[in-house]
Amino acid sequence: MDLLWRAAILNLVSSGLSVIGGILIFIEYSINFQHNRLATMFVFMTIGDVMYAAGYIVGNMRYHDLYVHVETNAYVIGTDCKCNTVSDDASSGLLCKGQSFVTTYASLVSFAWTCNLLITLYLYYRGHDRPSRLREWIMHIVGWILPDLCVVVIIAVSVGALGEDKGDYGVPWCWVRNVTSKGEKILWTLLAGKFWEILTYIITFVIFVLCMKHTSCNRIKADKEHVDDQSLRIQRFPYACIILLSVRCFGTVRFFLYVFDAQVSDTSHEWLLNLQSIGDGSLAFVNFVFYLFTNPPVVREYWGRIRCCKRERSGSLINPNIIEDNSK
Repeated sequence: MDLLWRAAILNLVSSGLSVIGGILIFIEYSINFQHNRLATMFVFMTIGDVMYAAGYIVGNMRYHDLYVHVETNAYVIGTDCKCNTVSDDASSGLLCKGQSFVTTYASLVSFAWTCNLLITLYLYYRGHDRPSRLREWIMHIVGWILPDLCVVVIIAVSVGALGEDKGDYGVPWCWVRNVTSKGEKILWTLLAGKFWEILTYIITFVIFVLCMKHTSCNRIKADKEHVDDQSLRIQRFPYACIILLSVRCFGTVRFFLYVFDAQVSDTSHEWLLNLQSIGDGSLAFVNFVFYLFTNPPVVREYWGRIRCCKRERSGSLINPNIIEDNSK
């Protein structure tokens, strides 16, 4: 099996699980109205992750249609060409650019709301638990509009920087295409996500350390009657942001290997590609698993509902009137 096609399959599975996990998070959020602002930001971050996964699904299906399907048909016909490449028009077409734009924008939305969540979390720990209306508007601008304007994604599309990557460190889906020089590609890769991703790593680490310091010193400034409830609700969110670092780090490692022309074995390269394919597509699914494991009351509530439904169904199969008639 081709290396990129194996990576596409892994990414397709993890992306599908992310879409399902994200939908379940949205359902739980919509039927449960007892949420604070951090939980709302967590949902906003998940929206970016679900868009990201959906774009990956489209990109992997496109890769199958353009390469695997074409190559298989070529062998059936009996031609000598493996047909593992297509024309530049197909590799940089509207679908490829559209998928690149969606995944780029979605990843930046996820990074932006991760930073918003972290900053708000730290302000919670400092006692500023009620953000002003202006700060909320700023967070929405940073979370939804800034990824388009500041990172110049639309300009990247217009100059042809987004498309398919056919390089040694390429991936099955479309993102930043091969351009005239390596330096230009590195620049567009940084602007289209890697710089903001690394910046998010740094912010995550710094705020995580500060929050853990406040937790250990027991300096959460809140009313005494709400301290326990607030502690339970906000102490889990620093770990949610660590998820971003743990599942996205493999793509960052491959990026630095490309930047510094590092030589790695084929086995290491394959493992990194597979781990990147799994990690990049699994963000929303990992968020869902994290949400369940850090919300025991929610798990107990839904488990209780499932058991009640089973009891009601089993009880409805036994009609007490029939039993009474038979006894007579």
